[in-house]
Order: sequence, then structure tokens, then C-alpha cells
Amino acid sequence: MWEEFLPSEGAQLKNLIPHQPIIIIARPKVNTHHTISIGTQATSIIIFNPEIPQAALLRQWIAENATYIRRIIEEKLYDKAHQQVHPPIASQLREIYTIDPTAQQTKPFWIKAEIRIRNTNSRYYFLSCPNPTCMKPTGADIDTDFTCFYCRMTYPKPLARLRFETQLCDDTGLLTATIEDDYAESILQTSVHEVIRMEQAEEQLDIAVINNRLQNTRYYIQVRNTTRSVQFIHNPRYIIVAYLPYYRSNALPVQPIFLILNPRRRDL
Repeated sequence: MWEEFLPSEGAQLKNLIPHQPIIIIARPKVNTHHTISIGTQATSIIIFNPEIPQAALLRQWIAENATYIRRIIEEKLYDKAHQQVHPPIASQLREIYTIDPTAQQTKPFWIKAEIRIRNTNSRYYFLSCPNPTCMKPTGADIDTDFTCFYCRMTYPKPLARLRFETQLCDDTGLLTATIEDDYAESILQTSVHEVIRMEQAEEQLDIAVINNRLQNTRYYIQVRNTTRSVQFIHNPRYIIVAYLPYYRSNALPVQPIFLILNPRRRDL
């Protein structure tokens, strides 16, 4: 919660949290970049424990699944690394040439493409706020305490995270997209701490070797358009939110990207 919501709804929520309140938030700002996070904006409306049938059903569902909900929180199963990603069906796949860079599309879409690292002369990581509900970039130095400009909290040091640009290629065209965190690490096969060590030692990643390893291997890639128009200037920006190996019937499987850790429950 921000600004005018803090002394009113914020204080009320703080007192109600031990009692697991049901909350309605109208017109929130939703961020799905890492985990799903919700923030307030000037037009948001917050209602606590509404007396409506849907709230009663939700309360019943919470009681019936209390053990599993507790496990989700304790084991952080809501985190991206624990989410299960299913391969898309054929009708969900798009060819790159059909993607309109001027369209204000926020829903992720799937393509089947090869991946190449694009920015061979740029830094492959950035420093962000460690708050999991913020994660915004910061200008702080490594291992230096700082105050986040966005969430206004002070931390002993920023969080180092991998991020770099890739070029996605299918038979119809090219698309430039940013890749971050665990997905970026699986492409580099190198941790962010090793990348920082190499930078400090004035060593360089051998991007040609990495791109050669990726050559002729296609992936199912889920991409989201993060373009924002500023003063009628439209600069297309895309980010990779998931990717999976593409298995051909006449080929051996490539190395899996992630283990699937998140169980499925019929009552969720």
C-alpha cells in the first residue's frame, strides 16, 4: 500500500492479518513479473470482510485447505522457480512475423524459436531491491546498504540478478526479448555471483561458445509485451516469462530446464 492508504486501510489490515481477513481490492495495480504482487494506486478501493456469498465460500475453502495453504507459505511454492509450466498446444503458438510491436498486449503468448544471446558487450546482471514484492532496479553499489527509491525501505545490500537481451528466431522472423534470473542462469549455465567475479577479475564470458551450444535447438518460449508508450514514442520491449525444451519425435530430448516441484491439487 502506498501514501494515503497507509494510515487508514494499511493500519486496519495490519490489525486484521492474524484473523485472515477476506479482502476485495478494486482497481489495483497488478504485477506478475516475478510472483503476483498487488499495489494500490490513486483509484484503488479496499474493502475488508465483505458480507457477500463469495466471501463465505472463500472462507470455507480456506478452512478446508489450511494445511496446504500453510505449506505454500512456508515453502514459498508461489515463487516462480516452483511453478509448473505446461507446453503450449499447437493453436497457442504464434509465428514471430504475426507479432505487432505497436499492439498494447499484456497477456503472455507462446512462440517456438531458437535463442541467442544478443548483447555481447553489455553487463549481464543488475542490482535490485531484495524485497520480493518490489524487486525494482537500484543504483546502489554491490555490498553497500541503500534505501530503495520505490518501496522506501533500507537494506544492507542490493540483490544481484542476471539479466540480458536475447534474440529469438523462428522461420518467419526475429524478436528481441529480455531474460532474467533462473531462466538467464540456465542459458548461461553460470551463476550471477560467478558473472560478478569474472567482471571484477576483468574476465569475459565466452558468448560465442554459449550461442554455439544453443544453435539448432528450439524452445517453447512464453513472452510478454512490456512496452510502454511515452509521449507518443513507442519502443517495443519483450520479456521471457517461461521457456521449455521443444521435443521432436525423431530427436533425443535436450537437457530439462527445471525440475517440477509444484504439486497439483484438484480442490484448488
